Amino acid sequence: MGSRRLRRTTPFDSHETIKRLRITLEEGPLLAVASRLSRSMNFGVSVAGLPMSNSDLTGALGHEASFTLIVGRTFICRLYPATSRSIRPRGFEYKHAVSALATMAGATPHAANRQNNLFNGNEMPWSTVGSLVFVWWNTSLSPPIAKPPASKQNVGFVVEQLRDIRQEIGFDILALGEVRSSDLRAIIDGLGDLNLRVHDATDRSGRLIYDTAVIYDSSKLSVESTHSLTDRFGNKALKTGEVVELRVTKTGDQIVVVVSHWPGRRNVWDCAPARPELGSSLRRFVERIHEEAPHAYIILAGDYNDDLFSPSLANHMLATRDRSLVRRNSRFLYNPFWRKLGESHDHDRSNGVEGICGTHFYYGGDHSQWFTFDQNIFSSAFLQDSSLRLNEELCGIVAPSELRTKVMTRREIFDHFPVLGTIELRSES
Repeated sequence: MGSRRLRRTTPFDSHETIKRLRITLEEGPLLAVASRLSRSMNFGVSVAGLPMSNSDLTGALGHEASFTLIVGRTFICRLYPATSRSIRPRGFEYKHAVSALATMAGATPHAANRQNNLFNGNEMPWSTVGSLVFVWWNTSLSPPIAKPPASKQNVGFVVEQLRDIRQEIGFDILALGEVRSSDLRAIIDGLGDLNLRVHDATDRSGRLIYDTAVIYDSSKLSVESTHSLTDRFGNKALKTGEVVELRVTKTGDQIVVVVSHWPGRRNVWDCAPARPELGSSLRRFVERIHEEAPHAYIILAGDYNDDLFSPSLANHMLATRDRSLVRRNSRFLYNPFWRKLGESHDHDRSNGVEGICGTHFYYGGDHSQWFTFDQNIFSSAFLQDSSLRLNEELCGIVAPSELRTKVMTRREIFDHFPVLGTIELRSES
């Protein structure tokens, strides 16, 4: 079919415009053509931004049909409930009408849902149906070195902190670093939640010591597959991350989580060529996923022992602060923790409260005692108008007072804060 454009009449002639809508196509692929909507649905229409009543439409098209809707790349006419004074449609009624129209025209309901992407600047009438809370924490209990297990007192403190986070924030995915199997058993027993399952990726039997794990809520998620992501740089073996593929029960979407604990700077100094190779290795993994699923939901989380601006993350992994760039180009990843650099309190409003300005505290720092080594990084899909969407208001550093005191005390083993990310679950229905 060819394409014609609607030429707006001046002054606005409702009868002429409605008649012309019946033969008007927007340039581009025709997604749905629907006609003869039953008047019993009691919907009106706006044409060229001006509302029209059912009586106007009946006069223009006759009693056998309320109106004709043509859908191309954009909506020419917009549905809205006749009882509403607002031209902007309500989400449920709008979707219901579009689905009915597309079905009449022979389109599938799924195709009808996709029409909503085109409405009013790509906004969709999504409904929030829940959330997924993601927490990463380097617990400091069992570093990847030859060292005896942590004391019962320290393990008990970690359990208490996680219990509080579970009760107050309600994590659904908990990724942990510097743990071993005995730590995980104590954590699961201490949390006492029968819905929690653990993927224990720890292994201290070889030259490479693996110290990460993922605990998840089985009432909301299921594990589809897991594997370790490793690389080589010259003669050196690199632990890039632990991959856990999860399925969200409520929406059916898959989330690929990669949990990393990169080598400390004492072992791989900050300018060593192996550090950017770690970022490049993760980048290549993300690209392989995108080759098969361009809009994949991917979360990278961990203690990278690199700040956000380090070349390994900013230049080689392509984890940026620029949301608009990530939305346009899925090769980039979004790192919301750029917003967490700097002091947590204004100096004149702290009221004596000791603030924080990072996720890791080290007394011996040359230029700063604070570093933002712990981060949650998100693929472009979480920034789109889709069923899983990043809620950036609920992303940040979790620094309860008891933990803050221990982190800033030299004789304690703890030196990292948990970091939090939240994903909204949304439905089109």
